[in-house]
Amino acid sequence: MKSSKILPMLVISAVAATVLAFLAFPAVYDWYISYTDSRDTTEGLENYFLSQTYRAEGSDYRFKLYEKPNDRYVIVLQSQNNASTDEIPEKIRYYASSETVFFDNEQMQNTANLEKAADTVIPLTEVTNEYVQNMDDEDCGMKCRAVFRNYLKSVKIRIEDNELIYTGIQTFSLLKKRYERQKSVTLGNQEIFSNSHMLKDTSTGNLIIPDKTVGGCYRQLDIQTGKPIGEIISPCMRVCGHRASSFK
Repeated sequence: MKSSKILPMLVISAVAATVLAFLAFPAVYDWYISYTDSRDTTEGLENYFLSQTYRAEGSDYRFKLYEKPNDRYVIVLQSQNNASTDEIPEKIRYYASSETVFFDNEQMQNTANLEKAADTVIPLTEVTNEYVQNMDDEDCGMKCRAVFRNYLKSVKIRIEDNELIYTGIQTFSLLKKRYERQKSVTLGNQEIFSNSHMLKDTSTGNLIIPDKTVGGCYRQLDIQTGKPIGEIISPCMRVCGHRASSFK
């Protein structure tokens, strides 16, 4: 008699456990996927933002190319005087490379040369105006700029700790990091707010933080409340069906 009563109870318990598992597992799975997607989205976006640069205002350098023996060239950059009419003129500075082999536009059609140019950083050191004037006879003018245009567009120029990129037939311009890490900030109520993924927009001074309510995407930090506000900062991983798809 006891065994006949126990059997139905075991069956009911097994059915209840099965139903509970079917109900609980999707919820746990959804939470886990949502958590990992949010974390991966935040980390991916943080790395993306930290890699972004922008062309700094008033940071253009005019350049010239000087032809040397054995098909080598020297590139010289000249800083611009950005002072207004009522300010003391800034000192014009000159920076020169060592003698370097350049790839012309035809050579840049070769994939190996193209890849090599993309990985090339040409360091420049400060020189005097007299040093530059002594090379006047070797200035190869617009012809060289046109012949080596694709190479110049691919390489980077380094002056001290700053990198510059080609921005025109006569200019290179300084690149600045758009975002940098900031561990903490004082809120309007004088409390210290910290977030390990917080970033500062160096061009505006605004702080941004990941918002878990939108899948770990970044939004601007309200420094009065310590809460994210405003629109999602593009690009962001769109989290749909708990799967991060593509950047907006």
